[in-house]
Amino acid sequence: MSKIDGKYNDEECYYIKWERITQHGFLQVLFDNERLDGDWLWKDMSTYSNQYSTGTNQGGSPWTNRRFWSRTESEAIWSTPPTSFKPWMFWRVDHDSKGLYLSLRYYNNDSSEAGKALRKKVYAKLNTMIDETISNELETLNHAYNQCVTRPQHGNYYENTLIHIGIEPVLASWEDNKGQPFINLVRDIDSKLREVIISFDWEKF
Repeated sequence: MSKIDGKYNDEECYYIKWERITQHGFLQVLFDNERLDGDWLWKDMSTYSNQYSTGTNQGGSPWTNRRFWSRTESEAIWSTPPTSFKPWMFWRVDHDSKGLYLSLRYYNNDSSEAGKALRKKVYAKLNTMIDETISNELETLNHAYNQCVTRPQHGNYYENTLIHIGIEPVLASWEDNKGQPFINLVRDIDSKLREVIISFDWEKF
């Protein structure tokens, strides 16, 4: 199951839809410089700088998250009181009615009126940062992989999608280039966005 672009015998369904370990591997190759030989299967997940988590959708299929922030940064955001006011974000591998995807999401579960207003305000700010910082990279990704990028604009939920990337075209071409063009683009997107979010004063926002 370590083969990122592997399919079941019917050739219709990728492992990554139903196998947590393949979702983990995809994210680890993408963000943590792991090799494609499956060596990541035997590593202790606690050694990675960014924490991973997994859960189950209705119907039994898994999803897997990788935190946008490192363990130290995450602890600062979730401490009581918080010592960091950066928005809580994560990358997710999952699927929907249109297929497999990688998404970047913003989360805030404050249900108070002030919390709802702040959530929309932060979500709007993050979208502006994306527009100003990585629009070219997203357009390149979109062109390379069959219009794979969408940008839902809502902000009304506890968990809100900032970037949605359909990855089935990526998996279909994986054997041609080991996913390297996709890996390079997503790492660039992650790095540039992280830099601009870190530099912003969220406590005074």
